[in-house]
Parts: sequence; structure tokens; C-alpha cells
Amino acid sequence: MAKGRISILLIEDNPGDARLVEEMLKEAFGEDFELFRADRLSSGLKRLFEGGIDIVLLDLTLPDSQELHTLNWVQIQAKGAPVVVLTGIDDQKVALESVKSGAQDYLIKGQFDSRSLARAIRYAVERQDTMENLMRTQEELEQAKRLSEIGSLAAVVAHRLRTPLAAIHLATFNMRRKTKDPQMERHFSNIEKKLEESDKLITSLLYYAGGVKVPEYEIVNLSDMLDECVSMMEKKYESQKIPVDRKYRSKPVILIDADPFQMRELFCNLISNSYDAVYDRQNGSIEIYAESDKEELVKIYVRDNGVGIDKEDLKTVFDLFFTTKVHGTGLGLNVSNQIVRLHGGHIDIESEKGSWTLVKVTMPLNRPKP
Repeated sequence: MAKGRISILLIEDNPGDARLVEEMLKEAFGEDFELFRADRLSSGLKRLFEGGIDIVLLDLTLPDSQELHTLNWVQIQAKGAPVVVLTGIDDQKVALESVKSGAQDYLIKGQFDSRSLARAIRYAVERQDTMENLMRTQEELEQAKRLSEIGSLAAVVAHRLRTPLAAIHLATFNMRRKTKDPQMERHFSNIEKKLEESDKLITSLLYYAGGVKVPEYEIVNLSDMLDECVSMMEKKYESQKIPVDRKYRSKPVILIDADPFQMRELFCNLISNSYDAVYDRQNGSIEIYAESDKEELVKIYVRDNGVGIDKEDLKTVFDLFFTTKVHGTGLGLNVSNQIVRLHGGHIDIESEKGSWTLVKVTMPLNRPKP
């Protein structure tokens, strides 16, 4: 319904009954309704297919359809719009069956006036809205339960994987130290790389399983935090020598009231994504821009000239477990988005496939008021 104006579809083959209902609607709603009329089920279904109908007033006995068969077809095409059945005295049994089959209400022809018609319409719309809200809530609860179970399982798996991985890491270290064989060095490097990828996956799983906690605020030097994350990535990708241009426009430094652990998780993840995006590209580069403004906001942009993101994928990049990386977990951007929102900010991503990606983070300098 747009601004209280209700769109009503009346499917009624009797011209006299249709005119009477229209007059009642005018008396009840004045100019706040729009009526569409159909005298056949076929024409009614065609109008429903076009959309924009808030409620259907339906005579079950039509030239091309009878009784509950009529209701079933209308419900299929109504796309959630409630149905109020109009019936004669002899059809009360069928009318009751129609309510059991999903109609919101029924009115007996000749026994209702404009007030009872208006009441039935309003209640039907409200009940339908309530039912849809309850169904959405139920779906959200079921999804939350499934995610909670996944989180618990992830925590158990992650903890159990840490022990054998630590043993493999120690064995590799000892073998590497004793062997001193240049031909084996490549194999040791590959093992360490896979161990690092596994450890990152386990860390992400544990972080997700524990949930993103309410921030524990303290003053954070954002410039130092960004530099720290860059240093970690430079060490990780030292063989690539990827240039990172940093521009921090605030004097003398950018200080923000935030959770330092979550800020490190956020920006290291965003910068790591940029490194991954330019890893195999010639002349790959990353830009990091940060400034605080007069509106007590801090803006951090991370831009790279990497592989970019498909336009369709931009709609789901923050969804849980969504990833386009071969070894990605699909947790990083979801967790990053949660962190930013918990700090009262927002995060946006712009990208052109095969060319560049820009991540924009905006947060208040001071903790949000409760």
C-alpha cells in the first residue's frame, strides 16, 4: 500500500453485486482506494500477474471456475496478497472451508455493509502482514540456529586441527635445519605456505565461532595501526615487492576511540585482500588513504589495481562464506562489516572487474553514544 492508498481486486461475475461492493468501498475509503474489476478467474489471474494488488475480494463461483478450485488459483498468483471470500447464504460451508484453506475471511452477500467490508479488508491486510513477519522471524531464528551450530562445529574442528599442524610445523623446522639441501628447500617452503594458509583458516573459524564481541574501547593510533598491518603484509608477500602508497591527512596523527584488536583484524584483512588481488599482476599497487574531518568522522580508503570484483558479486561480498578466492574462507569481509557496524560506521566496496577495487570505511572518531 502506498501512503495508505489500498489497491483492491474484485473478482465478481455478477454486475449488480460488483456495483454494490464498489459503492460500499467508496463510502468506506473515500478516495483512498483503487479498484480493479474482473468477471472471470482468467482475467483476475492476469491482473494479479501484473502485481500491485493489496487484497483480493473473491466470489468463489465464477463462469470459468468453481469453489475452492477458484481460491487455489488465486492464492498461487496473488503473491502474498490476502483474500476475502464473498459468498451467498447457501455457500457458507464452502466459505468456511476456504478460510481453512488460507483465505483471511469471508463475507455473506446481502449481510454486510460498508463498515463491515472495510473492517474485513483492514483486518485481512493486517493479519497477512503479521503472518509474513512471523514467517520471516521464524526463518531468521532457524538460520541463526544453523549458524550457531556451524560456529560450534567450527570451533571444535579448529581446536583439533591446531595440534597436528603444530607438530607438522615443528617437524618441518627440524628437517629444514638438519637437511640443508637446496633441492628440498622448495618443498619446505611449500609446506610452510600451506601451514600458514591452514593457520589463517583456523584463526578465521575461531574468530567467527566466538562471534564479534562488543568493542572494548580505548584510544588507538590509527596511523600506526595501518602501518603495522602493512608491515605484516610486506613480510608475508616479501617476494612480490608490492608498492603501498600511504597518505594520512591529519596532524599530527589520527586517534580514534575503538577496540584495538578489532581494528587490527579489520584493516589487516582489508589490506591482505588487496595484496591477494594484485599478487600475480604486473605493476600491481595498493593505496591507503586516511583522514579525519570536522564532522568527527574518520575515513579510510584501501584501493588496489588488482583483479577486481564482478558487478553481481558486489551485492553479496559481505554474505557469510561468500568468497571468490581459491583458498578463501568467506569470513573476512563478513566479520569486517560486523566490526565496522559495531563501531557505528559503515563499509562500502566499489570495483571494476579486471581493473581495480576500492574499499571505503567510515567510522566516528569517538565511541557511539548508547
